[in-house]
Amino acid sequence: VLTWQSLASVGIPGATINIIVKASRFAVARSPLALPAAVIKWSPTFIGLGSIPLIIHPIDTAVDYFMDSTYRPMTKSWLAATADDERNSGA
Repeated sequence: VLTWQSLASVGIPGATINIIVKASRFAVARSPLALPAAVIKWSPTFIGLGSIPLIIHPIDTAVDYFMDSTYRPMTKSWLAATADDERNSGA
């Protein structure tokens, strides 16, 4: 659970939002429109915050797929091997 939580709730969303804010800051700075200073300063932040509802489901689905394809099978086989070792050693 901690691995999934770290990936799906902290690491990947943080990196994704960071990229969105950087891209929107780049776009606003290069805009041919004369934008007020407050719009230039705050619109990338609001765009990043507004993207959160759009990125939640795809990230959760991708992390589930990743965990089902890699981490969960590895830990399942490791736990089974550990349990077999304990049973065989008489512990």
